[in-house]
Amino acid sequence: MSSISLSSRRLRHNAWRTCGLIVLAITMFSSVSAQPPLTATTLDELVSRCAPEISPVTMRYLINIESGFQPFSININRKVQSQSLLFKDALSAIAMANKLIKQGENIDMGLGQINSTTMQRLGLSVADVYDPCTNLTASAEVLKHCYNRALRLYPAGQVALTHALSCYNTGNFKGGLVNGYVAKLQNLATRQPEQVPELLGVTRQSEQSVVSKSVPLTVSAQGELDAFSQAGNEDAFTARIP
Repeated sequence: MSSISLSSRRLRHNAWRTCGLIVLAITMFSSVSAQPPLTATTLDELVSRCAPEISPVTMRYLINIESGFQPFSININRKVQSQSLLFKDALSAIAMANKLIKQGENIDMGLGQINSTTMQRLGLSVADVYDPCTNLTASAEVLKHCYNRALRLYPAGQVALTHALSCYNTGNFKGGLVNGYVAKLQNLATRQPEQVPELLGVTRQSEQSVVSKSVPLTVSAQGELDAFSQAGNEDAFTARIP
């Protein structure tokens, strides 16, 4: 009897110990993984640290359209109907994204909706993409690459940036204009007017160096406002004529 009672006490002790460890593990997991959607202020702070070459206002509008500030989002690209998924933490999003990629799905991930094919070209993993800072850095790289390409075909400033945004969305300079992506950005800017700081200004000559030397993005002529600002009755993306 005494040995049986001792064994029972040990089992109960081990059971309580195991439960305690499980509760501790759940608490630790929740505190590390669960994060609320980013606010515009938090996003601006991240952009200034992780994508300093791009105007925070430009990135804020872009991220708003892409993911609604949801860092743990997935969009499954399908010909018939795309599907959007939201997750409460990075680990859940990473697990699902890896599963979908293994199944052959083409997906967009995180704040800037980095495409799974683009992710591989950038040398990133799914886990990398679900780090908000890394995601914004990758988004900035894609936008800079598109802008550099656009400068070869279009006037610098608003016109080139408009086509660069189309490129960001579809990989080409026309798709984002046809499918309404750029129009969504225009409408968002119209609904949410604000005082916008000037971009990092450069001269026309230095803008050309963006193409030849692939230096950090500068999207406007000296003194020009952000691409989404309104100037008088001009469209947000109207080309500025010198």
